[in-house]
Amino acid sequence: MDKEKINDYASKLSEALEDKIKVITSIKYHYDLEELASSINKLSENDAEVILEQLINERLEEIKNSPNKDKYRENIKSIDEITDFFIYNNDKSSSVEEGSFVVSDLINKVIGINGRNIKLPLKIEFIKDYCIRNIIDKKDIKKTLLWIVLELTVVSYYLNNVV
Repeated sequence: MDKEKINDYASKLSEALEDKIKVITSIKYHYDLEELASSINKLSENDAEVILEQLINERLEEIKNSPNKDKYRENIKSIDEITDFFIYNNDKSSSVEEGSFVVSDLINKVIGINGRNIKLPLKIEFIKDYCIRNIIDKKDIKKTLLWIVLELTVVSYYLNNVV
C-alpha cells in the first residue's frame, strides 16, 4: 500500500475516533434528580405525593402494556447504566438502593413473573407502607419515591423506544 493510501486510512480512522470522542465528551454524566424535580418541592407534601402516585401508575401501565416487557430482565444492566446518570447531590444513598428494590419488585409483579401479580392503580400509601422498607428514614421517603419514578420512567422508555 502506498504512503498516500496509508495516510488516507489513518486520517479517516482518526476523524471517526475524534467524532465519537466529541459526542462522548459532550454528554453530561450527572443530573441532580432533586434539581430536576424542584417543581414539586414547592407543593404541599400531599400534592407532591399525588403527582408521584400518578407518575408511578402511568409508568407501570406503560411497562405492563409494552410489547417488549418480556425483555426487561435481559436489559437490566442497560437500564442501570442510564439511571447511573442521575444522582442525589453525589450521594448513592439508601433511597436509591431501596427505590431500585421496589421498582424491581413492582415490575416483576406487573409483568407477572413467577405468577406474581399486582392490581393497578397503586395508592402511594400502599407503596410507602408496604413496599418501602423501614430502613428508610421518614425524611427520605419522598427521595425514594422520586427514585422509583425515575427508574420506572427509564424502564418504560427503554422498553418502548430502545429494545
